[in-house]
Amino acid sequence: MDRLNKEKIKTRLMQLRSERNMTQKELATILKMDPSTIANYESGERKPKYEHLLRIADYFGVSIDWILGRTNSPYLSTIELAVKGFDPRIRKLILEDPENALPALNFTADCIESGIPVEQIRELFKNILAIRKELKEIKPSM
Repeated sequence: MDRLNKEKIKTRLMQLRSERNMTQKELATILKMDPSTIANYESGERKPKYEHLLRIADYFGVSIDWILGRTNSPYLSTIELAVKGFDPRIRKLILEDPENALPALNFTADCIESGIPVEQIRELFKNILAIRKELKEIKPSM
């Protein structure tokens, strides 16, 4: 992690904590970390572990990308919030292709509400994906 990222992390952690009038010890207690860990992150002495970044981001409701300085928007997008607890594979698919993911989610919800068993829904999706693949392989003739 380069110096710039350490500076961003340091600044943003202090900002989040000060906006809530919290001490390092209070934050450490809430996040189940040692107070010296928070102090080291804020001083730039140590870089946060991934698990710690997750805890911090979840607690404050901000994105890890913002804490790391990769974006200027601290807040998760609506779709990121919606898929927060999903299976990581499904979450990845949705975040990579949100335009197609929303109709698929609506279709799935409609199927479940209609009482269609999960195995049949899975089979429907396999067929849809197979058809989609075949259609992409077909080249239009001119």
